[in-house]
Amino acid sequence: KALSTPLTGFFEPSFFALQDDVNAMLRYVWQTENPNTCAIAGTGTASWDAAISNLVSPGEVVVALCNGKFSDKSAQMAD
Repeated sequence: KALSTPLTGFFEPSFFALQDDVNAMLRYVWQTENPNTCAIAGTGTASWDAAISNLVSPGEVVVALCNGKFSDKSAQMAD
């Protein structure tokens, strides 16, 4: 049944309402009132890249402990 349901475009008002509901639920789960809480549709790496790019300014020093693929990728993203 889900596959036969029409797609909702991400500029449609119903999508914005759904996104608001999801963000409210995320704030509840994380016990925060931060209005900038949002879901990211992507891989964990996409979320981590978004976090790094929003928390670290160009030229800032980042200490990254590299002991595997994920941490190596994190160091590369912060570089």
